[in-house]
Amino acid sequence: MASLLEGSIFYARRGIVPLVIVIVFFWLYYNLYQEDINKYQPQCIQRPVVLSGETPVGKAHTRPSVSEALRRSEKLYQTFITRRDAMLERQGFGSPRFSPWAFPTVWWWYFQPAFTCPHEVQRIGTVADGGKWVCGFSLYEENREEKCIVYSLGVNDDSTFEDEFLQRTSCEIYAFDASVDGMANGLANNPRVHFQKVFVGKEDKVDGSGIQWKTLKTIMKEYGHTWVDVLKIDIEGGEYDTLGAVMADYAGAPALPFSQLQLEMHLFKHGTSREINFGEFLKFFRRLEAAGLRPFWDEPNLLPTALHKYPLWFSEYGFMNIAGKHRLIRD
Repeated sequence: MASLLEGSIFYARRGIVPLVIVIVFFWLYYNLYQEDINKYQPQCIQRPVVLSGETPVGKAHTRPSVSEALRRSEKLYQTFITRRDAMLERQGFGSPRFSPWAFPTVWWWYFQPAFTCPHEVQRIGTVADGGKWVCGFSLYEENREEKCIVYSLGVNDDSTFEDEFLQRTSCEIYAFDASVDGMANGLANNPRVHFQKVFVGKEDKVDGSGIQWKTLKTIMKEYGHTWVDVLKIDIEGGEYDTLGAVMADYAGAPALPFSQLQLEMHLFKHGTSREINFGEFLKFFRRLEAAGLRPFWDEPNLLPTALHKYPLWFSEYGFMNIAGKHRLIRD
């Protein structure tokens, strides 16, 4: 019996010893070997996850108010204007040697979107030609009780921009285009869509082809509108006359009557194939700036160049209006 007991203890000890060895091995690995490895690993800085609306513990919330963000952005934009003017002077603007396509800069680079939208910017509509980058879209999406009006000048055969506004907001869409009979994408029967087969231009008239033209001021008066939340313009070089008339009609007003402008700019005027004079374009752009419009986005439209070998004459711009009283500039 004694020998049997001693044998049991012997085998029990034989089972414990390997277990102890394994435990010691893992302890040494994690406390010594792994520590050495960590010395040579890239170190990640651990930051607390902060949900929207929360303030990190021990740190003040530093996001500026909308008015403060606008103030800072305007200061930076004025700095850009100063630099642009200096570049124009160095390049000999006004002299025969000046070329807007010469090294070290090209036409569109004189007109950078150096202003920052104080809200998020979202792509609305197709990812292809026809979609636009909109400042503060969530303000229209989340505040459905507040009246929202979108004017779309030039719809052609793509209405994905307008369709997304209809799907995600309570906005009313007012579209104008004499080259088509109605809205695309099945929007013609939507009760929030209002379409006129007219062109928007510099005067009220019926041209020699029987096409009706109206100014923006006339259209807004017809509908009883005093403000437009989003004005989208893609009218193939007609923007110079149309917006020129808008700026003239509202020259004495505190602000142009819209919160933001989605504009495709063309380096030719409507009905011509001649490149617009750079001096004319600069004067027009400066008028937009003087009227309170600030470019927060640009997107060169490369489709005509890629498909038809056209010059780089097309660029999409997003402008926000820093004047007036509207939701984009409210705190």
